[in-house]
Amino acid sequence: MLVTPSAVVVERALLEEVGGWDPAFRVMGDWDLLLRLAARNRPAGSGAHSVLYVRHDGALSATGLEHSIAELPMIVERHGQRVQTGSFWRWLAYTARNSGDARTAARLFARAGIANRDPKDLARAVRLTLSAR
Repeated sequence: MLVTPSAVVVERALLEEVGGWDPAFRVMGDWDLLLRLAARNRPAGSGAHSVLYVRHDGALSATGLEHSIAELPMIVERHGQRVQTGSFWRWLAYTARNSGDARTAARLFARAGIANRDPKDLARAVRLTLSAR
């Protein structure tokens, strides 16, 4: 499982072959690049913990929810069925919840639950809605 793009190592030739970073994206550029890389080569992994991930309030993943939502159609248009939108909504929901925004997290968990047909995400949405009152 890929946790963070910070843990990705790519040969320069492959990076150039897939076109590198696309500046059209503000927040989702790493997703776009990783999907293009995965389409070319099968990713390899290591069981070792090699990256420390630090969350902070100024991170684009925490402050760029609306940009992420706006960029999702670009990702889907480019990569089609390989994009699991339910996972995207769940990722945003956890980001909103971890930032203390229970209402937004509830809305996003509901979208994830519908997209994934997952009652657990729908239950998370209900719990967060009730706790936000």
